[in-house]
Amino acid sequence: MARAAPWAGCSIRSASSKSTRKRALVDGVVDVDYSEERSYIYTEPAQLAAARKALGDAKLRIVDVYLGMRAKQTVAPEGSELQAALAFLDVLEESEDVQRVFSNLDVSDAALEALT
Repeated sequence: MARAAPWAGCSIRSASSKSTRKRALVDGVVDVDYSEERSYIYTEPAQLAAARKALGDAKLRIVDVYLGMRAKQTVAPEGSELQAALAFLDVLEESEDVQRVFSNLDVSDAALEALT
């Protein structure tokens, strides 16, 4: 069984990778996942308010803030297993009753390209 830990997060509009990471490493921030469109900032739930204020003070545009679970272990399925997992996640995301979907999938670009 995969383990998960509670976490709080913010997503911010990204500038450059180096600039975003440097400005996002404020007190309370545990990790930063950078992407070109949006970066994700992870913090302990008790530190969320302080980290959110510090990110705002650092002039980072916060898009949303949420509490969730973060996988401690990831899996990297390929082929039909990956196709089934992605189909399942799509069904969850389409449901009106589901607000946010979290996953422990670690999908490489090569694995995605192999599906097409």
